[in-house]
Amino acid sequence: FGFSFKKGKLLRDVAEFKSTVAARLVNSRRDLIAAHGDDPELVPDDCLTAMIRDGMSEADILSQITTLIAAGHDTTLYFSSYMAMVLGRHPEVQERTRAEIAEGMGDRD
Repeated sequence: FGFSFKKGKLLRDVAEFKSTVAARLVNSRRDLIAAHGDDPELVPDDCLTAMIRDGMSEADILSQITTLIAAGHDTTLYFSSYMAMVLGRHPEVQERTRAEIAEGMGDRD
């Protein structure tokens, strides 16, 4: 998938990429449901399965996926920024947090 950096083209390329990947995901899940029905060991019990079982159109499902991704991104961004501000105001907590993360990570980078 080649991305162009010409004005406006990059956004269209990214949107097309997202739609292509999401459509593959939806089709793959539809195939899984068709093959395995309600088997909880093989078919995930999640939003995508629920939307497919409710008979939502592919366009509506892709729209919902976009909304979920954007909401998750905004929430993560806000929380990360807020935590950086709180830790910056409380260096003793920041140091304890850093030490705990370092201990938990061990030799991993």
